[in-house]
Amino acid sequence: MSDQISPRQATRSHRWLLIGSANGSTNLGDESMWLAAADVLRSEHPHSTIVTDAAPGWESGLERVELHPFLLESLRRGKFLSPWTHRSRIVASIERLVSRPGRVAYARRALARAKKGPRTKLQRQWYNEVRSADAVIFTGAGAINDDYAAHGVYSWSLLTHWAHTLGKPVAFLGQGLGPLDASNAAETAKMLKLANVITVREETSLHLATSLIDGAGVTPLLTPDWALALPATSSAQSDARQLVEVVIGGGPFIAMSFHRRRAGSSDLLDQVAVLAESLVEAFRLQGLKVLFVPNMRGNRFSDDRETARILVRSWSAANRDHMTILEPETGPAVTKALLGLADYLISSRYHPMVFALAEGTPSFGVAYDDYYVQKLVGVSSIFGLADNVANLRDPSLTARSIIASLTGQRAPAADDATVADIVAPLRTFIAAVR
Repeated sequence: MSDQISPRQATRSHRWLLIGSANGSTNLGDESMWLAAADVLRSEHPHSTIVTDAAPGWESGLERVELHPFLLESLRRGKFLSPWTHRSRIVASIERLVSRPGRVAYARRALARAKKGPRTKLQRQWYNEVRSADAVIFTGAGAINDDYAAHGVYSWSLLTHWAHTLGKPVAFLGQGLGPLDASNAAETAKMLKLANVITVREETSLHLATSLIDGAGVTPLLTPDWALALPATSSAQSDARQLVEVVIGGGPFIAMSFHRRRAGSSDLLDQVAVLAESLVEAFRLQGLKVLFVPNMRGNRFSDDRETARILVRSWSAANRDHMTILEPETGPAVTKALLGLADYLISSRYHPMVFALAEGTPSFGVAYDDYYVQKLVGVSSIFGLADNVANLRDPSLTARSIIASLTGQRAPAADDATVADIVAPLRTFIAAVR
């Protein structure tokens, strides 16, 4: 009798810390990777509890999901305030006036103090969550870099440090790494060396992760982007078809998705506007509709719909009227299905490319800098594609060259074997958790 497992033991409910990159930011790519990982956890342990971080008001759409503010908030100025209060939002607004290096330096100092023990209410809250969890899992993101170091390097390093001291296994899934300066790279190396599983989404990240770990017991693995593992549902496909019918009246269409970056934004947008209008005009003359599909609908700066409205200001009336902006909010699954209905996609955004290629839609990436070249080339290579990404500043980049690339492209959709390769490391990790 002593060797038998009771029903209570057999159905023990696991508790997972599933840390996202930007839940609640309206970034459909990051949310799709979190949802895909949550789907795997629930397929293995249907009654488990998932604890995650999110912006105020975000809803996962899943049962038994507990939300807490981002641990990042405790590494910012004003950390003594509750992150979901009005006063803390005022402090956050003031903090944005501080340079990024200043914010990162502050987070680095706050991390050093917190590693000696939780110092704020929010840190104590997260420390207790790590202690109660079966494991800590960081879902796919492009946050381990200089731009997002306060979040993807320093707050994640703190969670990893606590997990290590409390004997909890750690997994990093589908990460994009770099660029990293010397200080951020040093902390990233400390963090990754404590992990049990690391998967990255393209070759550049694999080389960087391998060099940072330097043989420290864990071997980084290259897998396709986790957004490819987001389950397709008949309801999402139905909603996507209905959206196309309602918004543009159905029929063949071209999808576009462009965004803004803070650095060099005005000059960059002028170039995007010229290129995008020449594309819209070419498609208009061919009788093809154009639908602008946003990947983010956050604040004014990160709202891709606002970017589209800025782009068309200088266009002719005929071209401006020919491009329809998708205004209704759509989740990751519906957006993925919608891009699968398009004839082509032209995008500066990474995850619209992931979604479209996963559905077999020929796609062209317009990269604003080397970082985006790395990301867009990386996802294209998964599908065996080359020469479908170009830097915006490349003088040979024209509407004609983009259309030529698209018409000659044969992109296979993601299959079950690809999805199995993506999720296999997580399934193995889960199975090892007692």
